Amino acid sequence: MGGFFLLGYNFISNKERTLIFKNKWIGLILIYLMLSFGWYFFFPILTAKEGQRVFWNVWNFLPTINVILGILLLKDFVEYTDGLNRWVTIARMLCWVGFGYGVYALLQFFGLDQIFTKDLKWSNPNRMITFMGNSMHSANFIAILSPLCLIFKGMRYKIFYALSFVILILINSTISMVGFITGFALYLLFTKRFKVLAWIGVALFVLGVLLWMYYPQYFSFSGRFELWKITLIAWKEKAITGFGLGGFGMKMYKDSTNSIAIACTNDYLQILHDGGLILSVLVFSYLANLFKRIIMAKDNILLVGYVSSFVAYLVVAGGSFIIWIAPMALIGLIYISAIETQV
Repeated sequence: MGGFFLLGYNFISNKERTLIFKNKWIGLILIYLMLSFGWYFFFPILTAKEGQRVFWNVWNFLPTINVILGILLLKDFVEYTDGLNRWVTIARMLCWVGFGYGVYALLQFFGLDQIFTKDLKWSNPNRMITFMGNSMHSANFIAILSPLCLIFKGMRYKIFYALSFVILILINSTISMVGFITGFALYLLFTKRFKVLAWIGVALFVLGVLLWMYYPQYFSFSGRFELWKITLIAWKEKAITGFGLGGFGMKMYKDSTNSIAIACTNDYLQILHDGGLILSVLVFSYLANLFKRIIMAKDNILLVGYVSSFVAYLVVAGGSFIIWIAPMALIGLIYISAIETQV
C-alpha cells in the first residue's frame, strides 16, 4: 500500500527526474510477467463454458501486482536520485534500523520483551522474533543490513556491526551467518585487505571443520534439502513456463516436518518453480549485467558498502525466502537502486 502511495506522490510532486533508468532485462521480465499473468489469471475466465463458475486466481494476482509495483518503485528510486548523499543518508538509516532490531532481539533473548509477551523465557533464541514473527527472518534481516556498517568510520557503527554478529550467533541461523560472512569478506576484498581476508579464511575453515565434527546439525539447514528436491521434481512438469507467480503456495507441498510449506526457502528455486526457465534466465541475465557494470565501475566506499550488502542479500536468498517478505523485498530494491545510480 505504501508503495502505491509513493508512486502516486511522484505524480503530484514538482520534483524533476534527474536520471533515466532503462534496462532491457527489467523490461523483458515485466513483459513476461504480464503474459504469464494473462495466462493464469484471465485465460480460465475467458475459456469458461456456460454454467461454469471460475474463481479469480488471487494466488497469482497478488504476487504479480507486488512484482510490478517493485519494478515501478525501482525505476522511481533511480530516476529521482538527486545525489549520492541521499544513498549515504539511507545507508546510515538502515544501520540504525539494524541496530534497533539487534537490541530488541537481545531483549527478547533475555525474556525482557514488553511487546510480544507470550512464552517469555530466559535465554531463548526462538523468541528473538523482533517484528518479523520468526527468529530466522530476524536473523536474515539483520544479516543483510549489517555490511553497510562497515563503510562508516564512527565507533557506533562498529558497535552496530559487532552486535549483529552476536545476534546471529545467538539465533543460530546458518544461512544468515553465511550471508554476514560473505558481505564481510567481499568488503575486505574490495578494500584490498588481503592478509586479513586470508587469516579470516583460515579461521573459518578451522571453525567449519570443528562444527562438522562436533555440531554437524548446524549444516542441516533444518531439512530444507528435502523440500528443494520436491520443488525440483515438481518444476519438471512445467519446466519452461513454470506454474505462475504464487503457484508454489497453491501446490501445498509438505516439508520435512510434514507441514505445508508456504515458500520454498530458496528464492532461486521458487522463481524457477513459479516462472520456469524463462523467468530464471531473465533474472540471472539482469544480475549478470549488473555485476558486469559493477566490475567496470570506479570503486568508491559507498558502492563497496551497497554491493557487499547486496551480495549478502543474494546469499541469504539462496537458503531462505526473503524476496516474498515486504520489508526485505524493499531492502533489496533499495540496494539495487543505490547500485544502479553508481554504475
